[in-house]
Amino acid sequence: MDDPLDEAFRPVAKDLAACGMSAALSLADPSLGVSGSRTAWLLLNGARIGLVAAVLGDAAGWQTGVVANQVQDLIHDNVRSPDGQVVTWPRCLITGHRHPMTALAESSVWVCPSDETVSIAIGDYQPIN
Repeated sequence: MDDPLDEAFRPVAKDLAACGMSAALSLADPSLGVSGSRTAWLLLNGARIGLVAAVLGDAAGWQTGVVANQVQDLIHDNVRSPDGQVVTWPRCLITGHRHPMTALAESSVWVCPSDETVSIAIGDYQPIN
């Protein structure tokens, strides 16, 4: 059986790759996590940017949404474009919307926060041009 954190992270990493970002996890010292969870460092384009965790025993789909939220927060807080701007990831699929999509843990989808009829499964994201 796959590690629950790796399994939850796989679709998130796929969405990051669709946006040109290389992502991986590096197992963290268990003392950095909460009891009953699996914790790892998020490596983005080779740089360690923060910790993500999955609670052991939670449903895989739920975990994917939770991990997606954690990764999105870490990117927002720690990653900047070459001109110093906050990186919006994943950018909304609606042309003209400049905000990020929102991860819904209960359904493992990205949704537009202003129009929840616009959604895509986490792991199937493709940016618009």
